[in-house]
This record gives sequence, structure tokens and C-alpha cells, in this order.
Amino acid sequence: MTDHQPPQSLLDTIHAAGRRMRPRWFFWLKSVALALSTVLVAGLAVFAIGAAVFLYRERDLGTLPGFGWRGWTPFLGHFPWTTTIVGGLALIVLLVLVRRLTPSYRWPLMFLIAFAVIGGTAIGALTSRAPFHGQIANRALRGELPVIGPAFRPRFDDEQVFIGTVSVVTNDSVTMMVGDEMIIIEISDDTHQPPSFRPSIGDRLMVIGERQGDTIQAEGIRPAMRRSGMGMPR
Repeated sequence: MTDHQPPQSLLDTIHAAGRRMRPRWFFWLKSVALALSTVLVAGLAVFAIGAAVFLYRERDLGTLPGFGWRGWTPFLGHFPWTTTIVGGLALIVLLVLVRRLTPSYRWPLMFLIAFAVIGGTAIGALTSRAPFHGQIANRALRGELPVIGPAFRPRFDDEQVFIGTVSVVTNDSVTMMVGDEMIIIEISDDTHQPPSFRPSIGDRLMVIGERQGDTIQAEGIRPAMRRSGMGMPR
């Protein structure tokens, strides 16, 4: 028996248990496969979380809860559920792969979970400003991406939520450019709006209300986040 051969007693024990020794290349390939899987899953997690943050921001979803109960229906309808769920599942799979690939099984589980969630969310949030998210979203809205396109489109098109830029202001109304349309927003004492709110020309507003022709009777009106992007998909 050479120095590189296991003792005969060990070989007899392995054979008696019905097991067989695997060649070294098997474990090498297994390690490579685990490493590649980890990289791919990590990339998927970062992309999905970045897409979720991008869609949340570009749809101005943070403004909707300010309308009270009236804003929660469009909030839930436009929330990026698909990308959020995919990102969460990818983080779980990534956690399992990391525990198998590294000595992290010695670390507390809650520490690993917190590290994966915080790290993945932070990196995803940073990548959410990458231009490819906007390019993908615009192509999805044009129906050019049948596979991942639905994840970048809202669950339904809420015809009572409008985002635009103010061009004219009067005592009881504002005229707003919504897409390529000029719409008059009628404001009354019943309109839900922030205290002492006075819109100005150039402001970007979000309005909830019933549209009749070129006029909307505003049930609620609030400042929208100022940025160029998709806005609330139409």
C-alpha cells in the first residue's frame, strides 16, 4: 500500500456500506458547478431587486399612500410584485448555495439572512439607476419582450391616476400636461391635498379622480417626485 492509498479497512467499510469512491474530477466539477450557479443566482437577485426598486421609483408609488385609502388600490396594482418575489426567492437560493460552497455554515443563520437581504438590496438599489432598466421597461411597454415584459408592466391600467406637469394655474384649477394631452384639473374644497398646498407652473403632480373629456374632478392631488422616466404606465 502506498502513501496515497487509503487503508484496506477503510475501503472494506466503504464497500460494505454500498458506497463507491468518486474520482477527484467529480468533486472539482461539482465545485465549479456550485460556483457558477452562485454567480448566476446572485446576478438574478441583483437584477430583480434593481428592477423592483426602479419600477417602484419610476411609478411614483411612494406618493400614492398619501391619498389615504383611495391610493392603496393603484399602489397594490402597480407594485412590482413579480420582480420583488423573484428577487426574494433568488436571495433564498443564493443563501443555500453560499452555505454549501463556503464555511459559512459555521455562521449564525440570522446573520447570513441579514447579510444576504441587506447586501442584495443595497446592490440592487444601486443598479436600479443603470440605464438598461429603463430601456427594458420601455421595450416591455411596447410589447417587445414577451418573456420578461410582463414583469415590467403594471397588473392593470388605472384610468383614475394621472401624473403630469403643470402649465397653467388658476384659483380653482390647474392645467396639466399628461403625456401628450392637456388636461384641466378642477380642485374643490373636497379635494384631498396637503395643507397649504399651492401648485405652481412646472410642478409635477399626481392626481386621482374621474376624467370626463379633457377635465378631471380631482379627488386627491399631491406633488409627484420630480424625475424623467416612465411615470405611471399608461
